[in-house]
Amino acid sequence: MIERFCDNSPDDGAGVIKAAALELQRRGTPLWIGVDLSSASLCQQENECIITGFVGETAVAAMVLSDWDPDLWPELKKGESTFVHKLAVLPAYQGKGIALEMLEYAAAISQARGISHTRLDCAADRPKLCGVYESAGYVKVAERVVGAHPIAFFERAIA
Repeated sequence: MIERFCDNSPDDGAGVIKAAALELQRRGTPLWIGVDLSSASLCQQENECIITGFVGETAVAAMVLSDWDPDLWPELKKGESTFVHKLAVLPAYQGKGIALEMLEYAAAISQARGISHTRLDCAADRPKLCGVYESAGYVKVAERVVGAHPIAFFERAIA
């Protein structure tokens, strides 16, 4: 369904992430509370960018990719992995496999860069979300409490 992926539309991508966050809040299952979701804040590190998925001219999905996550994956060196953060799909497009397309794109980027793993973390108390990652070939490698939140850690080996 995604017609094109773009890494030079950070404001469009940030808009998708904000819209998804607002919908989660509306549903009573908030995520990313108190986090600045502006494009400038989402891409603070070197080699960190927002990838936006489009259907026609409409930005429908977004994720932040980076090559380092020293806060949650301190044991990994910069450039060893591609990290997926803040994967979001507009509510009207959810349930159509778009999240899986975004994750496949992240894997393709890892492969093109010669990186062996794509990694991510998410709220461990959201089994449906964890299931999405597992259906995309990710394996849960750890679970631990960070702050007051249970976090599940996933990785996918890239062939």
